[in-house]
Amino acid sequence: MGPGSAGRYGEAMMKLEPGAARRRAAVCVIFAAVLWWLEWMPALLVLAFVAWLIVHTRFEGEYGDDLRRARQRLWPPASIVLIALIVAGTAVYGMSNRAPIAKMLPIALNVIALFTLILGIRWPVVASRERSAVAPLSS
Repeated sequence: MGPGSAGRYGEAMMKLEPGAARRRAAVCVIFAAVLWWLEWMPALLVLAFVAWLIVHTRFEGEYGDDLRRARQRLWPPASIVLIALIVAGTAVYGMSNRAPIAKMLPIALNVIALFTLILGIRWPVVASRERSAVAPLSS
């Protein structure tokens, strides 16, 4: 198996669109924050459940379309917002007084999120250049 035979999974990972890359990076940042706030998770889960109780009837009613449109505008966050969250989160995790083992996974998730975001932003430009360069040769 050479570098040209990456398979279906390798091809899928290399063909990230900017929106999909932002969603995946945002999920990694959220997981890093969840791991960091692990001792506060029961309180956050209760808060999320109460918020869902308050909002879920609005999603089902006639105002649900407005909330869905607002959610679609806010998710996934813009690339600059994600980069700011990744840098700030990594700085906070790195400077904390926690044990190094507790810091490793949140920092690693932020690094993965950053690489996913960079790959998603950069790849479509490179892929479109390659397609435009190859298209006249194959015609």
